[in-house]
Amino acid sequence: MLELREVHHPHQKQKLFEDFDPSRDTWLVSDLKSKLEIQKRFLRQGMVLAEDSVLRVSELWRKFLVRCSPGARVISADLARSLLGQWLEESEYEWAKSPGTAQNLFAYTAQLLPILTHNQGEEILQEWWGDHSDSLVRWGHWYNLSKWAWSQFEEKNLVPSPWVSAWLSNWSGPRLTWSRRLFVDLGSELSAVEAEVLWGLSGSSDVFIVTPGEQWRGRFDKSLRGYRVLKEKLGQSIQTPKRAETPTVKGYAFHRYSTMLAEIKAAVMAVREWLKQGVAPSAIVLMAPDVETYWPVLSEYLAKEGIPAGKDHLVTLQSFPDVIRWLAHLRMDAGLGSSADIELTAFRSESERRLAFDDFRRLFSIYYDVEDLKRDDQVQRLFDIHGNPQNLMLRDEFVAWALRRWPTKEVTDQLEGIFHQFLQDCPYSTRLSLRNWVSFTEKLCARIEVKVGRGLGKGIQLLNLSSGEWVDASHIWVMGLTEDGMRRTETTGILLSDVLSLERDMGFFLNHPDRMQAEFEAEWMLDRTWSEAVLSTPTVDFAGTIQAPAMLWLRRAMDENPDWEKCTIPPKCRWDTLQSVDIREMAQVEGWTEDLHASIETELPRELGVQPIPGFGANLDLSLSVSQLESYLECPFNVAAAKIFRLSDTPELDMDVDHMSKGSLMHKLFEILTRGEVFRSAYTREELGEAVDQARTESELILADERLWPPLKSKMVDMADRFVSFETAWRANYPKTQTVGRELKVKCRWNPKEKKFVSEDQEGILFRGFVDRVDVDGDGHFVVLDYKSSPYGLTYHKSWLNNNSLQLSLYSHWLSLGFSQLGPGEVVGALYYVTKTMDRNKGFVTDEGIEGFIEISGRSQKLDTAGREALIEGVVHVVDQTMGAILAGDFKPHPKDPDTTCQGCRWRGLCRAPHLN
Repeated sequence: MLELREVHHPHQKQKLFEDFDPSRDTWLVSDLKSKLEIQKRFLRQGMVLAEDSVLRVSELWRKFLVRCSPGARVISADLARSLLGQWLEESEYEWAKSPGTAQNLFAYTAQLLPILTHNQGEEILQEWWGDHSDSLVRWGHWYNLSKWAWSQFEEKNLVPSPWVSAWLSNWSGPRLTWSRRLFVDLGSELSAVEAEVLWGLSGSSDVFIVTPGEQWRGRFDKSLRGYRVLKEKLGQSIQTPKRAETPTVKGYAFHRYSTMLAEIKAAVMAVREWLKQGVAPSAIVLMAPDVETYWPVLSEYLAKEGIPAGKDHLVTLQSFPDVIRWLAHLRMDAGLGSSADIELTAFRSESERRLAFDDFRRLFSIYYDVEDLKRDDQVQRLFDIHGNPQNLMLRDEFVAWALRRWPTKEVTDQLEGIFHQFLQDCPYSTRLSLRNWVSFTEKLCARIEVKVGRGLGKGIQLLNLSSGEWVDASHIWVMGLTEDGMRRTETTGILLSDVLSLERDMGFFLNHPDRMQAEFEAEWMLDRTWSEAVLSTPTVDFAGTIQAPAMLWLRRAMDENPDWEKCTIPPKCRWDTLQSVDIREMAQVEGWTEDLHASIETELPRELGVQPIPGFGANLDLSLSVSQLESYLECPFNVAAAKIFRLSDTPELDMDVDHMSKGSLMHKLFEILTRGEVFRSAYTREELGEAVDQARTESELILADERLWPPLKSKMVDMADRFVSFETAWRANYPKTQTVGRELKVKCRWNPKEKKFVSEDQEGILFRGFVDRVDVDGDGHFVVLDYKSSPYGLTYHKSWLNNNSLQLSLYSHWLSLGFSQLGPGEVVGALYYVTKTMDRNKGFVTDEGIEGFIEISGRSQKLDTAGREALIEGVVHVVDQTMGAILAGDFKPHPKDPDTTCQGCRWRGLCRAPHLN
């Protein structure tokens, strides 16, 4: 016997309890929270409840499954998707091997299961397709794939947990009976498939269906389709529902806030006000479509206000450090890893440091596959990469493989929790590839929750909207009523019109996802009298994504709040008040130590830009280079980052060889080609190739992939050929040219008292440098050359001081003073050597001592002796001012041009420049 009992409002369910006897009846609900609330009601009356007194619908279906097919094994949806992915990889369906197919196939199979399990399902469907060819084109291939997928599960006697009701829909007889009277209270969770199962059950058991009243069908006919199916089977007339406005209860307040954070502040302050009015904390409920989205921030605001929360603090297993490192190691050894996984394994706290982090970042920040581990032998030895991660492994084989990679020798609660659930979910005969096993394990760790903090029993309630029907409260605030928040369905290509046609013409009841289901649940739950009720929606979420109000909020807000489009400003909460009080008062309230108080009182005005940042790093024992002086003039913090904080900004290894590595290779190649007392002017291409290989070895060039070397080598050989040709012609025109300095080391010190550079054995700040090349003529004259790959940004000597280009001037000055192994000499030329165009035009050339050695190619190049001395004097003056600031510890982040310097600065994220705060 089956009977529909209509209720028009949630509170009318109370009358049904008068006819419900827990000792001989079963109350069926959809979720755990509702089950617990109903159990509490009877326990308060001193009743002892049997296991079958209150059940979730999924629990009932599993009981029937055991009766109908004792050998069947229920598996989780995650394992089912992993199995589908594995079977698809081994199948002949080439089109179905793309990423995401297993997820879609799972949804299609679940929807089509009533047909797949029917003994005449395919014959009937083929007949239906004869009149619906467009549907055949749209999802006929998915039906065939679903039929194949279900046969795989059936062969192995496996039933995914979400499919149990559909699997039962074709069962009847003595195995589908229930000895107790059954009260079914599923709301919108009653699907058409479950309605079919309940109809079959009613042939041998008494079933009472709690049915939402007719007025709810106006807007939620699709959500309540399961009840319509039962009415039709009972032969009851079904009138076309009017689109009635629901619910009927008024008196709600509607607010729109700019952000989720503003929404939290307003809700917390409302709770505080209700508590002041004497409302018991347990009579207050905060709800959201997914309260976990709000909980991390909401919990902090509640704690700051001293408001007790009745919600347990749950975290997933994947958030524990040991589990994070373990999963990283599993991914790496299965060939699925990333740069972050290598870092987690190589730099765990208990391991020996095998590689400096700066070197690690350069080598492995960009990582593509296991071949990249060859960049460093020490890191490669950390991992035992599986030879063939596509080979199938039994469950216990994977467990043994995975346990060997647990990062500690201790068996922790987290490890026990993982494998307790793992062994429950997976039959011992399950076979997956290593990669699919690892993927499944990741999903398992993301699903298992661990309680790390217990909620207060008398605290305010925090619930999801779907779990709030049986909540006992008088004051409510519902947050997060957005379109995205209320949408939680996955769709297939099977349209609602297809589903209704199959139901009407062929008698198959397929589920169809309904995006209005969450809205019905919210409307139904809210349709009761509250002392105070507030519904709110944010304009943007925590990620800054714009959110549209849910129809539930919008329809009613437009009627009751004429200013619904405007955002409400939340009142100030305790956190806001603390941030605005005097620091001394805050220190007392927060219980700061004296040291912390003093530090914050000193540093906060500087962080806010109210007070200037003081100097730091004064009188340090520094060694500098010309490029660091130029970097200081660009922004002082650049030098602080490199010399004081020891930060590194070497480029990461990638498929595109970085400019620094190319530059080092080019410099080394030109050094090799100019070695020897006599310049060699004839090379074969093979010999140039050998020189390039030698340059790579000596420059210690590391590539992301060895396949990058042949094309790069070819380009370098071409460059070497052009270089040799240019040098041969140059030396023919200027026969006095002799190259004696290659990567020539220069050392000296800056004496701040005498304001000049002195030799290395005297007092002062050490300067080091390497001059790319020095040519001599045998008469004591030098030409300084600086290799550049392109002419971009290079200028003549007249602009060097204005552009803070000090390098060629200072190198010339140091060489003239004899700060190299060449001894003192007169620098008659200092030029940029542009390898792209093979010219040496930018720089200066004097008008004396250049015959047969170099020539003046233009007026912009020419510089007489007095002009050269004036240039050096100006550069030394800049050095004096700069070194005075450096020695005083003036490393304040004051860039020369913030618009350009700061945009591409690597240290932008940690810089304290006021304009970045």
